[in-house]
Amino acid sequence: MKSEKIDFNSVNITEIFYAIKTKPNTGLECILTHYPTYYSSNLFSGSAFNRLLAITLWTILPFSFAHADSNTNKSVYQSAESLEKQVYDFVKQKVDQHLRNPKIDISPISSRLQLGVCKQAVNLEDKTPDKVAGRMSFRLSCDDPDWTLYVIATVDGEVPVIISTRGILRDATIKSSDIQQAYVPYKQAKRNSMMHIKNVIGMRAKMGIGPNSIITVKMLQPPYLVFKNQPIKIVTFAGSVRVETEGIALESGTNRQQIPVRNASSKKELKGIVIAPNTVLVP
Repeated sequence: MKSEKIDFNSVNITEIFYAIKTKPNTGLECILTHYPTYYSSNLFSGSAFNRLLAITLWTILPFSFAHADSNTNKSVYQSAESLEKQVYDFVKQKVDQHLRNPKIDISPISSRLQLGVCKQAVNLEDKTPDKVAGRMSFRLSCDDPDWTLYVIATVDGEVPVIISTRGILRDATIKSSDIQQAYVPYKQAKRNSMMHIKNVIGMRAKMGIGPNSIITVKMLQPPYLVFKNQPIKIVTFAGSVRVETEGIALESGTNRQQIPVRNASSKKELKGIVIAPNTVLVP
């Protein structure tokens, strides 16, 4: 770029400052072309105004250069702040439906990392899609220019859990009055904690459960569909014809479990498979 010549004896100092402020690169190039000569000839001679102007330029030029370089870097390199915000917004949307009062911490991207400005939207891939709390990893990438970056987010908050309102005996069927939902800090929640009441009611306790205990998957077993010594429906097939008779379950049974039953009419004991509540199929 061809620089303009400046007559420092006729130019207004306000115009020089305005040029530096509004067009830092062009203004500085123009000034520096003539500044050394002007400085040497006017710092120790010339009018008081020229000496003041020379000293002033000597003072502000380094800062103006730094400002120009800073603007240039911002336009050339991808903003770390924008990448961190992209991850933050994604995480917030991901966890809002699962956590109460979420706290999201994005590991800062090093200011020394210089990534070219992406010419299209930056791609974001969730490397831990099943996690809604704790440590998460995200892959940021760009196709043009080609670069990849991994960012870590740490999320804390309160998660819903199901707790027992009183002691529950082993093998007992859990009722709505036995449990309630509560929120606890993520780090206090047990692994595989139950989160929804509807998924616990009707299940059987696999072990004795104390009061105020967080219910987990390993504490539960499928509910009985057939109960010992209770009336049942015995289903058999004669070809394509379905035949139903009354009977008695000799053992309790869960879905698809084989149990002994007694035909109420013939008193004959048979083995059948539980297929529905109070219903057993005898092949």
